[in-house]
Amino acid sequence: MNKVWLTIEDLGNYLQVPETKIRNLVKQGAIPFSDKLGSPRFFKPEIDEWMQSPVDLSQELSYGEKAFQYRGKPIKEYTLAASKVLCGHLPWTRLHGFIRETVEKVDQVDRPYLRRQEFEPFIKHSLDYTRLCFWLGLIKKEREGRIVLYYPTEFAGRISVEYDLGSMKRIILESILNIIGNGLEEIPEERHALFLLWYYMKLRSSGEVPAESHFNRGAETTAYPTIRLNFAKGLCEFLFSKDRSKEQEFLEKWDKYIKLIG
Repeated sequence: MNKVWLTIEDLGNYLQVPETKIRNLVKQGAIPFSDKLGSPRFFKPEIDEWMQSPVDLSQELSYGEKAFQYRGKPIKEYTLAASKVLCGHLPWTRLHGFIRETVEKVDQVDRPYLRRQEFEPFIKHSLDYTRLCFWLGLIKKEREGRIVLYYPTEFAGRISVEYDLGSMKRIILESILNIIGNGLEEIPEERHALFLLWYYMKLRSSGEVPAESHFNRGAETTAYPTIRLNFAKGLCEFLFSKDRSKEQEFLEKWDKYIKLIG
């Protein structure tokens, strides 16, 4: 590749990673880029230098002098993307209705999947909810070229006929353990909500009070550490209703699943 300035598509091909991963790195300010032309451009020599630079774990090591490892890899080496929308309490409570409408819409069309634009009438910021449902195992994705198809999973189907919020949360927790037990956190792409949730719970379990500094990647100066923290806190409080014993019990199950499959 002889280009000096690369588009997102160029860079994805150059690094052999999905374009979504590049976009998430841009959102986090974790990769060098220029947006003077309105869309990100990447200077190839800077990318080569960035790829060869060591991972900065100093932020993690300053807390308890240990790096939090997930499947043998420092947690901050994962792409910890989050949503600005799903940081408050109200957006989480709308998840139930979004799942129900998704399943009902699939029943109405002559195919078992939906396309991205078909979610838009359901809810404002439907793309954020679609991503979250994928991260939690409620929707699976398949690609046909550049088109993404979204299939509700059995867990979404079970939630769609539930009207009790507590039952919905239990089903989501089952879905998470299903992902962990089958080692699907990074297949076909990273499920960022799971890494954030695990890290948040792990910090609390170790006696730390989760703070923005825990979610800062190296010398990051963007708002993303705050967004990651609030997203993880919001998801944890939504799933466990601030019940620390249930949270700790689930974390122990999660860690056992990790050890079982390596």
